[in-house]
Amino acid sequence: MIHLEFSFTSFFTMILFSNVIIIIIWLFLKKNKNVDPIEINFALFLIAIVIIRLFVPIELDIANTVDCTFLLPDMVSFMNFRLVPISNSYLYVYHILYTVMMTGTLIGFIRSLIIFQKFKSSICQLPAEMHSRIQPILQKVLKKYSKPGHFTIMLSSTITTPLIFGLKKPTIVLPDLDFSDDELFHVFSHEVRHYYNHDLLVKFVMESLCLLYWWNPLVLLLKKQVSRALELHTDIMTTKSMSELERINYMECLLKTANYRRKIRQGNLMSTLNSDGCTLKQRYHIVMDCRNSKPTNKNMKSIFLAGTLVLTLTIFSFSFVFKPYYFLPENEATVLVELTAENAYLIKNDENNFDLHLNGEYFSTINEIKESYSNLPVYENFSEVQKNEGNYENPIRISQ
Repeated sequence: MIHLEFSFTSFFTMILFSNVIIIIIWLFLKKNKNVDPIEINFALFLIAIVIIRLFVPIELDIANTVDCTFLLPDMVSFMNFRLVPISNSYLYVYHILYTVMMTGTLIGFIRSLIIFQKFKSSICQLPAEMHSRIQPILQKVLKKYSKPGHFTIMLSSTITTPLIFGLKKPTIVLPDLDFSDDELFHVFSHEVRHYYNHDLLVKFVMESLCLLYWWNPLVLLLKKQVSRALELHTDIMTTKSMSELERINYMECLLKTANYRRKIRQGNLMSTLNSDGCTLKQRYHIVMDCRNSKPTNKNMKSIFLAGTLVLTLTIFSFSFVFKPYYFLPENEATVLVELTAENAYLIKNDENNFDLHLNGEYFSTINEIKESYSNLPVYENFSEVQKNEGNYENPIRISQ
């Protein structure tokens, strides 16, 4: 039976592979201004893979170990560095780092709630005359969907582009901008499509990842690529049945809101008609040029290459785990190279590996007892060590 395990080294391996995948997705979407529909759908597939991987920072117990002599041993040694004694144990560097990570997540969560609540307090009900004008347009849009839905329309003076928020009770917020009936139809078509595509849920998941991995700048880069891909996908779905004149009007609506828009901060769980994540050039190409176009050989090659790389890296991230590999400095080899029952012993750890202790101090972790370790005593736990090793002091370490 396959078991799932979590350790520092599995977390390190996951971050390393996931960061490479994020860079591939960024290059895939940024390669040029012209992105075709099939590429957008494939980009969303790649994004789903890396999001799932970031939420599952574990390793399989059948994963192969890759000995790493660069960076990782120094990282593990640094995180295991003792700071001050506390009761019967010690405060280690990794305690501080974990506390900082969790504190940053908590602060980010509180900040997001404050921003969202401030935004909600800034929106207001539509005037009665405007409400009576808008409702027929909204109902015309909703007739396209078989699923029932109730959307609240509100106004805000703090935004400059239409947006939608609310997972259960969706609310479309309009800026203080004079829209024609045709423009309102395109605005509602875009925002309602976001809702029925479950884009708000994807954005919620992405915001959660950003809170968890606030210290990783590449996760913020992934957030921008998610925004870019969702906007382009929504444009495709919204305009696929439009005539050429309707698509021209749709683009004019985008340009109108883009020209009116200023750079302001907006709350979480929102999806907007204009997004910093994608360019108007890409959206123009998607809406106006890709209606009947077929993917080129060049596009298919880029899809095949990106897909192969991402899938291979994802499989590798579960199949291999980097472990720190320690070696003795040359000037200490004559003193420490010989491991005997008098100066060294092994302790089984929770990961079914063995911790090698030299002169009472943790030295490294091994996967199996080879010939060079066969003469060393093996203990099941620290209690056995304390009974048999008189000068033993528990060198607590982080899981590797």
